[in-house]
Amino acid sequence: MNPLANTSFLDTGALKLLLEGGLFMWPLLVLLVLAIAVIIERYRSLKLLETNADELREKATTLLSEDKVEESLALCDAARGPVPAVLSCGLRKYLVLRRLNYDQAQMEQQVIKSMEN
Repeated sequence: MNPLANTSFLDTGALKLLLEGGLFMWPLLVLLVLAIAVIIERYRSLKLLETNADELREKATTLLSEDKVEESLALCDAARGPVPAVLSCGLRKYLVLRRLNYDQAQMEQQVIKSMEN
């Protein structure tokens, strides 16, 4: 006769530890399920926001070298994700300071500060 045949499914492994843990184990199980759900949701959200940041930066740099700031800003506004958002913020600040005829050194510092914020 097989000695494993006498053991119940509830008497082995993690399920046994969960049942032996008593009342305090059930909230932990619920929190585990919630944590896994949040991890999956965050992963899906980040995958949806994924854009090719290197390609976007290259296009934006090319447009900026041709002095097409508004087109570069439109390109960044059309894309989704954190990289286009930061670039867009910096380009907006650059446009405002350029229209106010700021000094190049001051402009660079203000744009960098704006992008960091």
